[in-house]
Amino acid sequence: MNFFKMSFIFLKEQLRAPFSVIWTIASPVVLFFFLHFDDIDRHSGDKIWLRSQVSWFVGYISFSVILFSYCLYLNGRRESGFIATFVHDTYSKCLFILSQLCASVIMSFVYVIFFLLIVYTGFRVSINSDIFLLTLKSSAISLILMFSFTWLASLPVTFQTANVIFSVMVTVFMVFGIISFRVDEGIVHVVNSVNPVLIYSSMLNEHNPMNMVSGFFYGVMFLASIISLSRFRTEPAWSSQ
Repeated sequence: MNFFKMSFIFLKEQLRAPFSVIWTIASPVVLFFFLHFDDIDRHSGDKIWLRSQVSWFVGYISFSVILFSYCLYLNGRRESGFIATFVHDTYSKCLFILSQLCASVIMSFVYVIFFLLIVYTGFRVSINSDIFLLTLKSSAISLILMFSFTWLASLPVTFQTANVIFSVMVTVFMVFGIISFRVDEGIVHVVNSVNPVLIYSSMLNEHNPMNMVSGFFYGVMFLASIISLSRFRTEPAWSSQ
């Protein structure tokens, strides 16, 4: 019961920032139509083509939610020092983190389904269960990857530093993902083998992105995140400085 109560509280807190919600939905939509403006007439009503194009954007939206609506939120609450008054043992830490994870997965679902509804409508593709199933699948991927990135929230850095780190991560993975459309060898191939944006895209297109490198990388992060549940710091990063 406490889990659902806390998840609902965290969800309401994110929804109280409407500008952030609107911008997270609007910016990928604007970028998508900007890149595919000439394709609106040529691929109008083509569901197969549209699904292959939206998967990369769904990956970008979902990964952004992981970093900024989940990891950065956890880092910010820790930075305030307030949670130290009630998050002080392993159980309360797990409850606190998993409740935030649940709220963030729901937000990811909301962002993705609104994005798909707008894009499908713009390309005159019929709105059916395909959108719901695609969104549900992306949320399932988010649940796994989001937990794998939980260790980032326990880094001993300030909120501002974490914001910079996460912004750089999003930019790097976006750039390498775009480069892979032209070149996919050397360092580009290595980075993209663990690129969460491309992993989303490949899974949504029913490809198999999890090679040995990907599986090992995310397996290590998953174990690190399990450890971080019990070792999550609740005092501000600057308290010991």
